[in-house]
Amino acid sequence: MNLNNKSYQFTTGLIFSQYLFSQLSPVALGQTTAFVDIESHWAQPCIEALAEQAIIGGDREEQRFRPNAPITRVEFAVLLTQAFPNVKPIQEPIDFVDIPSDYWAYSAIREANRRGFISSYIAGVFNPSLEVTRVQALEALTQGLNYQPQALSIQQLPTLFEDADEIPETAQAAITAATENWLVVNYPHVKQLNPNQVATRAEVAAMICQALDKPQQVGLIPSQYIARLSIDKAPLSATEIISSTSEVTETEIQEEVDINASEAIAEDTELTETGTDLSAIESHSSESVSPSSEQQIELGDVETVKVELLYETPEVLQLTIVRKGEQRFSNFVTLSSQQAGEKTDQVIDIHILDLDKDNEPEVMIDFVGRDASNRTLYYSLIYRYSPFAREYKSLKQIWGVLPYQKQTSGVNNAPIFISFDRRFSENYQSETAEQLPLQIWQYQSGEMQDQTSIHPEWVQKQTAILWLELNKASQTEQNLQGIIAAYLANKSALGEAEEGWQRVQQVYQGNDAANFFNELRQFLQETGYL
Repeated sequence: MNLNNKSYQFTTGLIFSQYLFSQLSPVALGQTTAFVDIESHWAQPCIEALAEQAIIGGDREEQRFRPNAPITRVEFAVLLTQAFPNVKPIQEPIDFVDIPSDYWAYSAIREANRRGFISSYIAGVFNPSLEVTRVQALEALTQGLNYQPQALSIQQLPTLFEDADEIPETAQAAITAATENWLVVNYPHVKQLNPNQVATRAEVAAMICQALDKPQQVGLIPSQYIARLSIDKAPLSATEIISSTSEVTETEIQEEVDINASEAIAEDTELTETGTDLSAIESHSSESVSPSSEQQIELGDVETVKVELLYETPEVLQLTIVRKGEQRFSNFVTLSSQQAGEKTDQVIDIHILDLDKDNEPEVMIDFVGRDASNRTLYYSLIYRYSPFAREYKSLKQIWGVLPYQKQTSGVNNAPIFISFDRRFSENYQSETAEQLPLQIWQYQSGEMQDQTSIHPEWVQKQTAILWLELNKASQTEQNLQGIIAAYLANKSALGEAEEGWQRVQQVYQGNDAANFFNELRQFLQETGYL
């Protein structure tokens, strides 16, 4: 697999210590390598790919990579500089007191520092021979690549890692961002981060492979070792609100706002800490699948149906569905890319399940990509078997800027899909669950049907959160329009539109209020809420 992408060009690089530096021989671009000590190693494809791209080298005399040896700060600095040459400098380099100008890695250390990957160990000292821990390696990558948590929250780290309590507090945001971007590789147990354990050369190579091969392609690293997001069994924390037994009503929150606005904000913080951060997504272990080029995967959690996926090219996926031992579908799926030069959409999960409880399982494949505005876009392709035509027919369901969360309804235990109305994210540039109206879908008669109106208790709880978010935003001079639109949509779905209009008109009284409310009323009519 070619590791080049739109952002990074790769040149020769070495990651060995100063003692071994004179013995190293970089591998020429395109030349295969055969390190004798990585045969059958879990990171072998990654290590060989980096060597083929001349990002790492080998021991010239012994042809060894030493995958389980620790990596030092100087080795790490050299690797970062060579792997990400196009990352722009963000600061003036530090003149480290222990790195003279004739030091063999002087330039690499300065470049890694200039680009924000690595800094002083303490008080202007670089300490090149010090070994790097796993948490330090992940921090460096997130800092240099400017990754920030977007969908995952720090509070969810304990659900991702059994040893989350060992993550230093100052590194929690970095680990959250690294996990969200699929940089965290945990071998042999995906839920064991071992944050303070010294990082091995193989582990750092795996992190680099994940950082270079974006977005989320699993091929060089076995998928079962990548800690990552999933949109099936990892519930949105909005679901924790929806399924919570505690009663959180709009009236109760309004009383708090009326008594003391600051107490209402404190209430919001408390709700978030107990699992009501609507924008967060928990991680799922190894069941997500994103096959790489020339890799075939068979999935069959239902005896009668099997799915085979094969990447013909990075842009073309061959999908084959076998039903009761007979092939009933085989076709190519072109993975689109809205932006010129961008990588294509990616498969992030595959399910075989009976969506409409008719004893005929459907195939559902989840994707993540980018929309025309270069925002994250989640969608699914659903394949339903027609016994009359004896073939599978497809349906595309677009979820929007946030993934869905699957629950089980009380009717025949059929699955329902909790999401947020993407039309509001497009019209008001809202990208968090706290600023979008709730939508609940169910698959029936070959299509996804909006079932939001028959779940008023869930909409009520989401409306309470929106009202709290609106009051908090009004005190911090944030843009209120998207939150108001989502709040009124939910109130309309509850049959409480008139009350909703009265309340938001008291909150929003800017000079553009008349025009805004006129346009909002028209938008809600066009989207079917009024």
